[in-house]
Amino acid sequence: MAILIGLTGSAGSGQSTVAAAFASDGQVSGVCSLDAVGHRLMEKPRIRSRIGAGLGLDGLENMSGREARKLLGGMVFVDRDARSGLEAVMHPIMARWAGLCAATLADAAGLYVLEGALIFEMGLDRLMDAVVVVACDRETCLARAISRDGLQPEEAARRLDCQAPLTEKLEKADWVIYNGSGETPESLACQVRGVLGQITELHPAH
Repeated sequence: MAILIGLTGSAGSGQSTVAAAFASDGQVSGVCSLDAVGHRLMEKPRIRSRIGAGLGLDGLENMSGREARKLLGGMVFVDRDARSGLEAVMHPIMARWAGLCAATLADAAGLYVLEGALIFEMGLDRLMDAVVVVACDRETCLARAISRDGLQPEEAARRLDCQAPLTEKLEKADWVIYNGSGETPESLACQVRGVLGQITELHPAH
């Protein structure tokens, strides 16, 4: 039976970097990005049509997935109703997908990681055998988001504040990996190996 690991953290915490460290570890059979799943869904005109109908946006289905994501990204971090409307369409579909994957892996062997910022917010932690939170100080998270996405400081702060606070995620975490500004690839890989070792010790029957 597979061991399912949820990997989450705040925007700018570097959880994608940590996910890559998991993927590079020989103990891990597969890593999937929840963001990538959302991007693939946004490529479907019928999904964009549903989102557009819910938000009162005409022509969203005629855009490319990338154009739609850019438009929506400029809305959902400043308009709570727009964010709720987008989540009302996307989150149930993504949650069903995650549930199907978990059921498919029920009889498989190995360790599988689902990486996403909204693991807790979407209730996907209930599908996981363990949840790992990537922790990072707010200043470093903001600096990374500004550098990576070309955001203004206030825009980066709004995006970070749209997510559950790190303190709340840490309270729910089974394990924590620290990824502050001083962490190196080697130290992250060491933390990942340690966490995987502890998880497999706790789930010997999987």
